[in-house]
Amino acid sequence: MPNDIRILLVEDTPEKVREGIAALAELGITQVEVPQSIAHAIESLRLVDESGAAAPDLVLLDLNFNRESGFELLRDWRGNPRLRQIPIIVWTEVSTELERNICKYFGVNQVVSKQDGPEFLKNAVQALLSPK
Repeated sequence: MPNDIRILLVEDTPEKVREGIAALAELGITQVEVPQSIAHAIESLRLVDESGAAAPDLVLLDLNFNRESGFELLRDWRGNPRLRQIPIIVWTEVSTELERNICKYFGVNQVVSKQDGPEFLKNAVQALLSPK
């Protein structure tokens, strides 16, 4: 996998940030941006659209934050044709059937449960970013 891949990791739990970064590093991905909140992640993606800033190659998104919801980011992402070109993997702790259906509605590329471990995350990232 090319080492110039850029990932936006939207996660608020330090342990899961470390786990995600470690899984990505095993794939050779070292350019990982971790915004402080959903609001910061949304702002980062809006800059891609408004100023032409470089888009991440992939967004890894947790849905469950203390005071925010990853669905806020999905709403912005889906509503913007340029941002919709960025693949999204929802990487979340609890994935109910309702959450999966909502993600499907939004057009999320894949939902990975954190309980399944880092191998599932790595497989999902490889499947989306490997050359076809």
